[in-house]
Amino acid sequence: MHWHGGGRSEQSWSLPHVPGARSGGSKPLYVLSSDSTFSAAEELAYDLQQLGRAVVVGERTRGGAHPCQGWTVHPHLEATVPVGRAVNPVSRTNWEGVGVRPDVPSAAGDSLDRAHALALARLAGCPGPAHRQHHAQRLPWPRRRGRPDEHRSNFVGGPGRCAPPFVA
Repeated sequence: MHWHGGGRSEQSWSLPHVPGARSGGSKPLYVLSSDSTFSAAEELAYDLQQLGRAVVVGERTRGGAHPCQGWTVHPHLEATVPVGRAVNPVSRTNWEGVGVRPDVPSAAGDSLDRAHALALARLAGCPGPAHRQHHAQRLPWPRRRGRPDEHRSNFVGGPGRCAPPFVA
């Protein structure tokens, strides 16, 4: 975070020791977003996306990256002014005014089902993101309830196997 007036910068880091089991950054992570996602929630989605740690599924977010401070100018008027600027170390920019663009665009109401389908495609052994997205689009909507391994039969090749995508 770069703060205006004084050239002060801050960095945020994970603690060196966090109790509990670690995933080692290898477990797939899906972050859901909508046009109501704003501010700190956007920062989480953006940072995980830029680090290649998560797939953002849903709608473009609202685009509030800069911290603001409000001053009362009159009893019925407040001036709100940005006092800092978030800067991602990977992209060297942020999502201010443009929002976080999802990796997998989807209506907010469908994003959980879409992310679930992507996770199932990964479990079924699909080789890459484009191929998993192809299969995620072929799953029946709304998502069927049940054990995750019951859904594997939805993929070409049967349970645990994944055939190449269809060419239409």
